[in-house]
Amino acid sequence: MDQYDAATLNGPAAPPPPGVVPNFVDPPSRDYLVKTIYYVTLPLIVLATVGRLYTRIKFMRIFGADDCK
Repeated sequence: MDQYDAATLNGPAAPPPPGVVPNFVDPPSRDYLVKTIYYVTLPLIVLATVGRLYTRIKFMRIFGADDCK
C-alpha cells in the first residue's frame, strides 16, 4: 500500500446515480433464488441417480466402474 491510504479504501468507489440511495448496512439479497433452485433440483438428481442404479442392478445385473463416478 505504498501510494494508497487505508482511509481512502473505506466507502464506495463513486457516487450513486441520481435517485439511488445506497444501502451498505442491510442490502437486498437474492439468495432465495439459489436456495430454491437447489431445493428443486437436488431431489430430481437423487431420483435420477437412484433410478439409474436400480435399473443397472435389478435388470441388467451389471454394476461397473462407470456407475461410481
